[in-house]
Amino acid sequence: MRGNFTILCHNAFWFQGAPFPSDSPGEPVAEILAELLELYRRISPDVVCLQEIQDQQTFARLAEALRLGGSYCPGGHYPQYGGAMFWKTGRQLADSQTHGLRTQRLWQVAEVGPAHSLPLTVCNIHLTSNRHLGEAMAACARIDDLRQPLEWSEPPQVMVGDFNEGSRGSVSAYLYQHGYTDAAFLTGNTTESTGVGKARSDQIWVHESVVERVCEFTIVGWDTLRTDHPGKEYLSDHLPLYLTIK
Repeated sequence: MRGNFTILCHNAFWFQGAPFPSDSPGEPVAEILAELLELYRRISPDVVCLQEIQDQQTFARLAEALRLGGSYCPGGHYPQYGGAMFWKTGRQLADSQTHGLRTQRLWQVAEVGPAHSLPLTVCNIHLTSNRHLGEAMAACARIDDLRQPLEWSEPPQVMVGDFNEGSRGSVSAYLYQHGYTDAAFLTGNTTESTGVGKARSDQIWVHESVVERVCEFTIVGWDTLRTDHPGKEYLSDHLPLYLTIK
């Protein structure tokens, strides 16, 4: 018995809503958190991969609300740039913290999928922006951090996250060289930007070993992220995206 499997990826912007002027978040804004959780539930993914999760307590709140198992990894140089993976069925294989690897932000790899299906290895990753290092050093750091999950064992079959680089930069070239295809180009579903004032830095990449299993790739539009919460325009400064795979 086999069926389709959906992987959701989103930079949740610490559940602060946009605009938010700093990178020092407090607790999630309750209303923003509730609206994003409702959006995630409507998509009904089997796996949820989130970036910009500020702490273990926020991860625990999300796990309880989503009723899913999962794992949390804080950011390397900046702990607030953590990430979280949630799954209906799965197990963590590795992350940048437990392997003692120093990264700018984070990566996580998990094996997901029910027992009756072909399992998938999925990597959730957040690479650094130019903000903290400058353009040249950040470009090198992105490749250094990306290399880690690709070299620790067998390459993940699906790579998702915020790569903090447009779709034609050095990160994309590196992934193409290692047998990955950008799901947006694979399905013809592209957009100029997935972040406020940014290029299409939120991406899903599929390894050549599973590319024929891809069914659908969707980028959620800005209209869906609009909110009436005072002082906020969007639920996040990044768009969610999700991949459906056999």
